[in-house]
Amino acid sequence: MGTPEESFLRSLDSCESLLRAEKEAIENADADAIESVLSQKDVAFAELREAGEKLGYPPTDKPQLASRLENVFTEQQANLERHASDQRDRLHV
Repeated sequence: MGTPEESFLRSLDSCESLLRAEKEAIENADADAIESVLSQKDVAFAELREAGEKLGYPPTDKPQLASRLENVFTEQQANLERHASDQRDRLHV
């Protein structure tokens, strides 16, 4: 299974990949893809949290991990805003 850090990095990779897929689904207004990504993302973020708890140190103590985590949270917020904007646009059509 690997070290706790390898597990954390795999989980982080998964979250980053899902956020990119979510962005694409939102931009394409693909409701089925958005729903699929959201359910996968819930699991991936839970796994990331669990993997982070097993590290034995706060992941933000390592600059590389801190930077990637910040990017994940920034992209998550951007996707929320994209989705909200898309929903508002659909209501005004």
